[in-house]
Amino acid sequence: MRSSRSCKRLQQKIVPVCIFLASFFFGIIYNIPIIRAVIMSFMRWEQAIKTPLEWIPNPFQLDAYLRVINLKLFPIWMFNSVMIALIVVGSNILLSTLAGFALSKLRFPGKTFIQSLIVFAIMTPTIITV
Repeated sequence: MRSSRSCKRLQQKIVPVCIFLASFFFGIIYNIPIIRAVIMSFMRWEQAIKTPLEWIPNPFQLDAYLRVINLKLFPIWMFNSVMIALIVVGSNILLSTLAGFALSKLRFPGKTFIQSLIVFAIMTPTIITV
């Protein structure tokens, strides 16, 4: 009896650690292209396209960022991006709030069907819809 309890306790401690380590490992693997792109942004072009990949920029440089920031149209691009983001987020919050209120408080034909569609959309994994 005692050994089965200690085995269960050990299993309860080891399983979450194993799940965390596996998730961390696959997260790193999944993000390697993004990490590589960020690292490449600090390299010279010749070093970035070298056939055996180099992971450490030598020399480390910010020229690509400085060139983009110093472009004449950069402030306009930033303003446009911020405005679009604010409009999209604001409209989503407003419409979602109104729809949530209507679905929770009001009675109308098709309410259950619409709620079912929303729940189905939330439950569907993103990879299926891509």
